[in-house]
Amino acid sequence: MKFTVEISVNVPLMYYDEEASAEGTIELTRQEVDTLVKLIRDTGETDADDMGLQDVDEALYDKLQEQCQSIANLAAELAYLEEGFDQQCDEYHEHPEETIEACEQDGSFKYEFNEADYLDDEGNLDEDAIWEAKEEAFESWLDDQRFSLEGEALRDFYYDVIGVGLNLDGCTFPDVDIVIPDEIIEMAQKTPPHKP
Repeated sequence: MKFTVEISVNVPLMYYDEEASAEGTIELTRQEVDTLVKLIRDTGETDADDMGLQDVDEALYDKLQEQCQSIANLAAELAYLEEGFDQQCDEYHEHPEETIEACEQDGSFKYEFNEADYLDDEGNLDEDAIWEAKEEAFESWLDDQRFSLEGEALRDFYYDVIGVGLNLDGCTFPDVDIVIPDEIIEMAQKTPPHKP
């Protein structure tokens, strides 16, 4: 069974701390879900530590911890990538040709125009005007991608399309508490079926 959870972490960036969040998937077996539902009902708690999950099923506790940490790490990595992108913006604005050309070559960015719109008084193509329009279109496309993509898709966009360099060795990935999916909590709070 798959459950979507959102996890937020406090990420220490270069000049400030930022709260970052990411959505990810928690995968559990039916038996593991049943274990959580029973524990929530028995203890009245929805926090993994408060319900004593580690004592009851250490393997399930570790599995949840690992999956939650993975989602938290993605949130932190995205914050670092955003910071890296911001730092590289100055370099991009000095040499945008390389980035635009790379994105055109791999097919991620396409710019089409009507030549008739870019003819000068003598009927020749105005290459400077075409370039300015292409650069403006690229920046608009770039913003659209950054603000529409999420999670792993956004991470891959930064790495593979834009080529943001990030050395993860210098990054801090905060430890997180286990997040019990809301759907499981809702299951536990429903009245269990009556057994005759």
